[in-house]
This record gives sequence, structure tokens and C-alpha cells, in this order.
Amino acid sequence: MKDEEMAEEYVKKEGFKFGMFGELDNITSSEANKEIKQAFLAGLKAGRPQWHDLRKDPTDLPKEEREYIVMNANEGGDTSYWICYYWKEEKKFTGYGLGEANVIKWKEIE
Repeated sequence: MKDEEMAEEYVKKEGFKFGMFGELDNITSSEANKEIKQAFLAGLKAGRPQWHDLRKDPTDLPKEEREYIVMNANEGGDTSYWICYYWKEEKKFTGYGLGEANVIKWKEIE
């Protein structure tokens, strides 16, 4: 289910109910439901780990030494996904059985 569809379902199930805004009950249900939908979508986005694209910003590296999910650029132009350890001092990722990775994107492990 896409984000927009999930937001619509949430609004149908949990949307505006008179009395929920106290003094602001003069707001129309369609206005309130629009705001509820936007809040739902913002919460979804904030709660999801985001990919950091090193092709766009090579300095956007992790702040902590630990494991991350990475997209590795392989020879021949294809990509693969790995769990790699980031070494902060060396500013590099290494994967088990992969050696030093050619990471083009990384994100937190969910």
C-alpha cells in the first residue's frame, strides 16, 4: 500500500471528530482531515530511515562506527545490497566477504 493510500485509510478510520479541537471546532471536517493526512504523511517520512546518496554528497557519511545497509556499485554497473561496517577514522565501509565496499548509498538498519 502506498503512503497516500495509507494516509487516506487513516483519515477514514481516525479522521476529524467534532470536539477533538475544543475551541477550534469551527474548522470544517475537510480542512481538518487534510491537516490530519499531512501530519500522517510527515510522521511516516520522519519515522523511515532515509538513504544517504554519496553520489550527490560524498561527505554525507555516518556519524557512528557500526553496521549500516549499503548499496554497493559492482563492476559492470550493477548494484548489490550489503550490511557493512563503517570505520569512522578511515571513512570507509567494509563488508564480510566483500572487503572494502564501493558504497554509493547507505542508511540506518531499521
